[in-house]
Amino acid sequence: FFFGNDQGLLAVQLSVEMTVLPAEELEFEKRNALYKDELAARLDVLSGFINTVKPKAEAASQPTKPAPRRTSISAGGTVTNFGVDYLYEMFERKDLDKFRAVGGLTGLASSKYLDTNLRKGIDASSVPDRREKFGDNCLPEAEMMTFWEHIMDALGDTMMLILCAAAVISLVLGLTVPDPHTGKIEYSTGWIEGAAILVSVTVVVFVTAINNYTKAQKFAELSAETSKRNVNVMRDGIKQQVDSTEIVVGDILFVSSGDLLPADAIFVDGIECKCDESTVTGEADIVDKDAEFDPFLIAGTSLMQGAGRAMVTGCGVNSTCGKQLALIRGSAEQETPLQKKLSVLADDIGYMGGAAAALTFIVLSIKELYMVMYGTNHLHLKPFLDFLIVAVTIVVVAIPEGLPLAVTIALAYSMREMMADNCLVRV
Repeated sequence: FFFGNDQGLLAVQLSVEMTVLPAEELEFEKRNALYKDELAARLDVLSGFINTVKPKAEAASQPTKPAPRRTSISAGGTVTNFGVDYLYEMFERKDLDKFRAVGGLTGLASSKYLDTNLRKGIDASSVPDRREKFGDNCLPEAEMMTFWEHIMDALGDTMMLILCAAAVISLVLGLTVPDPHTGKIEYSTGWIEGAAILVSVTVVVFVTAINNYTKAQKFAELSAETSKRNVNVMRDGIKQQVDSTEIVVGDILFVSSGDLLPADAIFVDGIECKCDESTVTGEADIVDKDAEFDPFLIAGTSLMQGAGRAMVTGCGVNSTCGKQLALIRGSAEQETPLQKKLSVLADDIGYMGGAAAALTFIVLSIKELYMVMYGTNHLHLKPFLDFLIVAVTIVVVAIPEGLPLAVTIALAYSMREMMADNCLVRV
């Protein structure tokens, strides 16, 4: 039996070769006719079953389409709320309904929307107007701290505040309280201890501020340098190379394997294009790109395989990458789990150091009072000032401000040693 795909049953070939005796020829013909009738009836039943089941199987194999989203469309078939927000929402949700509402690739490239020739690209003369309407492909730089802000940040450290308080107390008592041995106020030497503490604090604050400010400047320069890269676009029917910051909405962008997509774009054509969208979705799966099911090439993702062309639809702050960067910069900076654990450990050590410093001050003060009451010492504030300086010294030494830095250096050194031993290290 041979069954076709469209009509269910195309042909039935029955071949019977038998040798019969002349006397039995009539009986054989009767039985052969019965067999043929029965076979035809069974084939009719089988054909009806195939014609009934096949449409159901084909319908079940078709993917279920999601419920359409509501899009504002005018009577003439034009999306009335089209703009940068519409394009961003289309990419954020990978909304095929919004994409089809503008007429798909050809409709989006038409003069009603982006006015792009899919073969020749845009007119170079329209670049300023497109940049004004849809924005340029430059992300705003993060606001840098000024040198004065770095100074205030370093001065706001707990240890610096404690040392400043101790220096002020030392200066006041050194210039107002008489020396217990001479009974006179030592104006010539009473200020030295407090001034030395203030000078030390000033040096530490300025060195810290200069170091942080210099590193911030170098990091900004490095980021600006690494962000510059050239891309190929089609303008006026000519393939040309431009800086990625000069891309505008409507440009026909050429992409190939290994490229980091500089803007949101709609897939036009290509060969086996696959993207790594883990930077956006967090999923490590490689996503196939085609013009029908997933034509969305998202800014900030990488093309892992293939080559093709795409039409830019969002760039700069209006792209997916730009929106995410704005959200990250707008949110408060969060500590990593390691930083949180190190902060808790440093606080615990600091509390123990503070308790030890307070206990030292109390014990020395009790001893001094005992010597005043039952000994030959006279009551003066100078010994208590010395006890306070000792307590502050214990606190400064006990609190491990360099603990996070020390752990970071240790981890970096360990990682390099593991790499030297050909171990796989993932940062």
